[in-house]
Amino acid sequence: MKKALIDILYQLHCSMREIGRRLNISHSTVSRYLNNVHK
Repeated sequence: MKKALIDILYQLHCSMREIGRRLNISHSTVSRYLNNVHK
């Protein structure tokens, strides 16, 4: 579920910190996920 939200927010050009704040996860988790998905 959160992965889909990360993708949506990323496509809306939110920063990783902003995504992390909205989803209540660390931005390092967000960036690690995005690095694995969007190569």
